[in-house]
Amino acid sequence: GKRDSSELQPLNRKLGLVADKLGNLEKALKAYQAAYDMDTGHLPTLLALADVLFRQSEWDKAFKLYQMVLVHHRESQGKDEIVDIFYRLGRIKAEVQERRKALNMFDKALEIDPTHKPTLLQVVELHDEQKNYEQVIHFKKVLVDSTPDDDEKFQLLIEIGDIWQEKLKNPQKAISSYVEGSELKPDNRPVLHKLLPLYQSTKQWQKVVEIIGRVASMEEDQDKLGRLYYSMAVIYRDEIKSAEDAVEFFNKSLDASLENLKSFEAVDRILTQKKDWKELERNYRKMLHRIAGKGKKDLEINLWHFLGEIYRSRMGQFDSAAEAFKMASSLDPDNVLRHEILAELYMGMPDRLNDAVAEHQELIRKNPYRVD
Repeated sequence: GKRDSSELQPLNRKLGLVADKLGNLEKALKAYQAAYDMDTGHLPTLLALADVLFRQSEWDKAFKLYQMVLVHHRESQGKDEIVDIFYRLGRIKAEVQERRKALNMFDKALEIDPTHKPTLLQVVELHDEQKNYEQVIHFKKVLVDSTPDDDEKFQLLIEIGDIWQEKLKNPQKAISSYVEGSELKPDNRPVLHKLLPLYQSTKQWQKVVEIIGRVASMEEDQDKLGRLYYSMAVIYRDEIKSAEDAVEFFNKSLDASLENLKSFEAVDRILTQKKDWKELERNYRKMLHRIAGKGKKDLEINLWHFLGEIYRSRMGQFDSAAEAFKMASSLDPDNVLRHEILAELYMGMPDRLNDAVAEHQELIRKNPYRVD
């Protein structure tokens, strides 16, 4: 205590620094205050004291000291130091609920460094509190442009898309932001599921099937994959009006999972309406190949029967029709209608008259009173 103030001032400042490093802010504050009282113009002491007051939430005292730095020492401060001071002044005003003054301070920081991340984050927070969503988006975009980190960019773009969609009800802008995010992470399913209803609501059907296709490319569960392909096929059929694409994706649905038999019904209906009998015949044979050995006897009988009908009544290929009906009959020998069809077909084929006799004998066994 007998030392001169010129010796005590740096000792107190060093004591404040050490106490700060040890986590004793109260002691640091006391020491820095003593050093400051001995030399109010010493810049390192002024900055150190202001910093501790700031961290101690002594907002008024910290604000005055930072203002003193700007008034008396601005010329000796570098660009980064000035930006940090304006940022801290803005933080102080935000903490004491003076939002307009806080934004003013933050604007001054951004005039010097438009990409100062802590300031941008604070500005976003203030505008969000005031529901100034377009300003929130503007400053988040600045953050996107200024960060080199793709994960951070992605998160910001999705947040921007959410604001456009949920707060500002602008689906087109939301789509644009989600798409930009999706380009950074093409396999991110949550983003694809955000895009899907937006494309549907804006009737961008080609985009809808593209998104479902991307989801399908990541799907490992075959039943779910079948449902995804079915959804794509329905959109091609009902919205895009592309029968060819619809048939392709109904078939992909069946290749993935046989549980969705609506896909085959849809294929049958489309090709029947088009009167594309050759393609319909191919699809029946493809379906028979799919179910071979799968224990779906009733389905197999029906497929052979209707394939026979295609050959008989649509294509006029009676040999092929007879073979198809014969396959159905071998699986279901008690079906009288099929024996009648086979007898009629064989009677029109000179080299199959013995088969015709055999079919009529089978019919008589089933009903001895068939006089005709």
